[in-house]
Amino acid sequence: MTVRTRIAPSPTGYPHIGTIYQAWLDFVFAAKNNGQFIVRIEDTDQKRLVKDAEAKIWEALDWFGISENESPRKGGAFAPYRQSERLDLYKKYVLSLVESGHAYYCFCTSKRLDEVRKQMQKAGKPPMYDKHCRNLNKDEIKKKLTNGEPYVIRLKVPENEKIIVKDLLRGEIEFDSNTVDDQVLLKSDGFATYHLAAIVDDHLMQITHAVRGEEWLPSAPKHFLVYRYLGWQPPIYVHTPTLRNTDKTKLSKRKGHTNVDWFIGEGFLPDALINFLSQLGWTHPQEKEIFSREEFTQLFDLKDLSPIGPVFDETKLRWMNGKYVREMSETDFIIWAKKFSDQDLSSETWHKLTPLIAERVEVFSQIPELIAFLKPDIDIDIELVKKQTKQDSEAIKKLLTDLKDRLSGLNNWTVSSIEVVIRDLKSVYSDWKPRDFFMTIRVVTTAFPVTPPLFESIEILGKELVIKRIESVTSRL
Repeated sequence: MTVRTRIAPSPTGYPHIGTIYQAWLDFVFAAKNNGQFIVRIEDTDQKRLVKDAEAKIWEALDWFGISENESPRKGGAFAPYRQSERLDLYKKYVLSLVESGHAYYCFCTSKRLDEVRKQMQKAGKPPMYDKHCRNLNKDEIKKKLTNGEPYVIRLKVPENEKIIVKDLLRGEIEFDSNTVDDQVLLKSDGFATYHLAAIVDDHLMQITHAVRGEEWLPSAPKHFLVYRYLGWQPPIYVHTPTLRNTDKTKLSKRKGHTNVDWFIGEGFLPDALINFLSQLGWTHPQEKEIFSREEFTQLFDLKDLSPIGPVFDETKLRWMNGKYVREMSETDFIIWAKKFSDQDLSSETWHKLTPLIAERVEVFSQIPELIAFLKPDIDIDIELVKKQTKQDSEAIKKLLTDLKDRLSGLNNWTVSSIEVVIRDLKSVYSDWKPRDFFMTIRVVTTAFPVTPPLFESIEILGKELVIKRIESVTSRL
């Protein structure tokens, strides 16, 4: 058996980090077993389609380095891979279900369905279809179809039956068929619902392992029925655990970040994110936290996933990303830093900056803040300068005047010569506490109380700009 896995994202919104989690597990399991990984676009919900959502799906997969074997953009033996291009197939199979008595036409209007739903809710029952059209005779159906009445086709769920769903992580799960709704399989617009299209596609595309979120478990009995009625063998189902926020609620944009674009824009590295996602529901046999894609592929098996929903801990992700940042070469760090920089710095400046700021970077969106002190026209806050010491304005002005004179006299503007000048000046100002002395100079020269190391920052800023800033502050004290 050739292992074939798939993801089938819906372009009704931008890619969710949970989609990447599913895709990564599918991709790795297929790769480990010399199988194929397929991407299928489930665009049957035409009303909710987002114009550029499909393009975003491809961008996200490419950014993470998750490459499919078959898809709408790559083609394959089972094309087309976009559901809106497979409508005739779905119609064929849903009509065969009607013919065999396992599905039926439903002509109920939206108004009637709303009334039924409200009545059930009022009675404290879960909203389900009341099977009003389930037993229409052939003549009634023919008449309504001839008159052009809108219809959907529903699955005829058997009554008083135990439906067994097999899941790789949870074993056999039993459902009472009386609690399973007669699901719509074909909508009035001629488009199949997920509950039909996914089953038809998985079968025809020879999917061996259907990996999806556990939110689909309640729908699984319907899907197993469709397989049974069509005479097909279901794939191995793996319902992965739901990703959770730190408060154990389902990961959602209301309480955290879920859009893949946010993680890209925040400056996370794809390898770090993949490493982090790999640990959600899976534990390295040696309990390692940092490991490569190749190592995970070698060790991972779907059966080893835990069914308990893992916590998506952004704090841990940031820590892990920082670990990856610090392992980058200087060249790679600069390439990434430039993408997020809001300043056009020279190559020489970047090479000086990198060893000073790389240790401080968790995500690359921090770069503008870390290099803000280099902006030549930055306004230095006089009140912030005064807050750094209990000395009065005259004492600060005297210190700055002496600092300017000593720095102006430097012929070699190097880190070591700058350090000698400032430390020598401190010995003259013995009445200043060391913290007050150095913090005052830091804020005056860099504009911020937190920057890369002081002497290195002053060297990078350059003599002309540092003297200009000292003069500006002195004139306003």
